[in-house]
Amino acid sequence: MDLTIYGAELWDIANEQVINTAKCTKTHGWFGGPLAIEGKITNNSSETIHNGHVEFGLFDRRGRKIGKTTASCEFLAPRETWRYKAPIIVNGCATFKLSGLHW
Repeated sequence: MDLTIYGAELWDIANEQVINTAKCTKTHGWFGGPLAIEGKITNNSSETIHNGHVEFGLFDRRGRKIGKTTASCEFLAPRETWRYKAPIIVNGCATFKLSGLHW
């Protein structure tokens, strides 16, 4: 989704949803890693979203970036909620930060 088509408001809403809902969870080896970042985004627009991605930077205890993780959504209808799960497959991750939200 080109954000200029749907406006900055949609970006702000989705960005706020990611920041407010993202949490690190134990996954019991899901995708080879013991942890994942989970959260949700609701499409509050009247348009279908195709190929959405959320990306997080991963940081060690000293604040150094040690990797990134993403989750993708191929189709999100209006008023539908995407519950994403982005695997953490690098060792030593202590914190994460939203680094991108793409439609």
